Amino acid sequence: MEVKIGFEIHQQLATDQKLFCDCPTNYQDVPPNTNICPICTGTPGAKPMPPNRRAIETAIEIALLLGCRVVTGEPIYILRKHYDYPDLPSGYQRTSMPIARDGKLAGVRIREIHIEEDPGQYNPAAGTVDFNRSGIPLVEFVTEPDMGSPEEARDFLRILT
Repeated sequence: MEVKIGFEIHQQLATDQKLFCDCPTNYQDVPPNTNICPICTGTPGAKPMPPNRRAIETAIEIALLLGCRVVTGEPIYILRKHYDYPDLPSGYQRTSMPIARDGKLAGVRIREIHIEEDPGQYNPAAGTVDFNRSGIPLVEFVTEPDMGSPEEARDFLRILT
């Protein structure tokens, strides 16, 4: 049997503010549910701000480093991916249409790159949710299934990190 492995990888972007609001992104050294607002917690009626410009610029820099073709000449479209998880109070995650396509790293084709927001942190053992992380910008990139073994996948991830 032939094995084909591809990845969908998410990485937080180092920005000072969240993707669609001005809340700070430091979530590890503050009490739970401190750096939140109606936008990043999905309060009905709260309108998102335009996407964080620095997050977009950083995602484009990553795309260029991966040899991707950046989508130009059209706006960045933001969609809602609907989920029913305790760490997504709005019931959806905002994610962009691809902002870049067709790159390559270590022989593995990069299909597309997106920008999206991180969900909160659910602790199932305690039954608690911390929304400080909710709304932090992520870059998501999707590879083609070009790896033919777990070892190739491991080697790719080592190069990536």
